[in-house]
Amino acid sequence: MNTFAYKDLKKKNYFEGWYQRITDENNNINYAFMFAITKDEHDPHAFIQVFNGVTNKSKYYRYETSDFYYLNDAVYIKDNFLSPKSMFVRIDDIEISVLFNESQKLKKHYMSNSSMSFLSRFLLECYQEVIVIDGTFSGEILIDGETQNINGKGYLEKTFGSKFPEKWIWIQGNHFNKDVSLTFAHGIIPFLKWKVKGFFTILIYNGKEYRFTSCNFSRMKIKKQLPEQIEIVIKKRRFKLIINAKLIKPVKLVGPSKNGVMNLDVFESINSLATLTFYKGRKIIFDTMGRSIGFENMYD
Repeated sequence: MNTFAYKDLKKKNYFEGWYQRITDENNNINYAFMFAITKDEHDPHAFIQVFNGVTNKSKYYRYETSDFYYLNDAVYIKDNFLSPKSMFVRIDDIEISVLFNESQKLKKHYMSNSSMSFLSRFLLECYQEVIVIDGTFSGEILIDGETQNINGKGYLEKTFGSKFPEKWIWIQGNHFNKDVSLTFAHGIIPFLKWKVKGFFTILIYNGKEYRFTSCNFSRMKIKKQLPEQIEIVIKKRRFKLIINAKLIKPVKLVGPSKNGVMNLDVFESINSLATLTFYKGRKIIFDTMGRSIGFENMYD
């Protein structure tokens, strides 16, 4: 299954978006780019949302739906494009061109490489796919007439459906003191007459993938939740992962509410901090700190 591919599941009241992070700590570059289309029948449009984690500001750029198309495993919005191999954005005072190099993709899980496992086959209001949990990039950025060579780490995922979950927590990071990458997602999603609580955690340590999900009988508990801090404990058999995340300077972004209407306030940080402690039995496999963490806590 090509998790990057444009699904185009519905002709109206539907959204589909790709989320690309690039972070170059040496050159003070920290961006999230969202390429998306909404088929809200009252206001259909394509858009690119740019979140600058250095200035801590975001901008939402609207385009006609005719400016959006998918070709040869790439998403195009007018002159801008995103693929698993490259990205080009030219908007206002920024021009960025990068190539994505080595990438850590997900292994098959229950006969699928979907981050949601077999839940991706159910009729849900929102789907989330982790495409590249950890990768590298190189390229250049032009800001205010000055060109700068950049290289660093990237992360790529996508979401699609009719609306975001009713409540959710999302934590993402690949800037830890050890060779660790993490994506955690937990949400409450309406399914027929029920509200389904689900989660997945994908942990990469020294190139090995550990998967904790609702589908493989893993257990997840939110032990402590403050406005700016959360502690999550995840268990599967003898393995236990403790995530402590601190929310730093969240910024208001725009997300989809019912029928793909782009009017939902989403508060996200890409400057947060986190610590991970991973056990097997009583033995600590690793204990590490992370920075430049992506964090959304929309659970209240």
